[in-house]
Amino acid sequence: MRKVILMASITKIFEHGSKPGTFRFKNLTPKKDAEADNVVLGKEFQAEGLDSEQHKVLFTYDAVKDEVTETRLQLEASEDQRDSYYYKIEGDYLVLTMSWKGVTCKHFYKRQ
Repeated sequence: MRKVILMASITKIFEHGSKPGTFRFKNLTPKKDAEADNVVLGKEFQAEGLDSEQHKVLFTYDAVKDEVTETRLQLEASEDQRDSYYYKIEGDYLVLTMSWKGVTCKHFYKRQ
């Protein structure tokens, strides 16, 4: 069971991008890493996901909710298969919220 839990662990990193006004986003796992550099909020881009498929990815910021939304769609998938992930800072934690078919999951990432 411990190996299953370790394989499910994901490290999320948001940091300044290599160009001004951009950021770098990393998903680090024991099996595969995915990274995108020079991401601009509100501008869609194409990147490889953890599933090794190409995705259309969009990050947006909602100032009212103080929340970042990441939407992903595999290039071959239909629009109704778009996934959304919501990120919010709560104290020392980055909280990732995702829902699917009425089930909501929250991941808490401790700030380092």
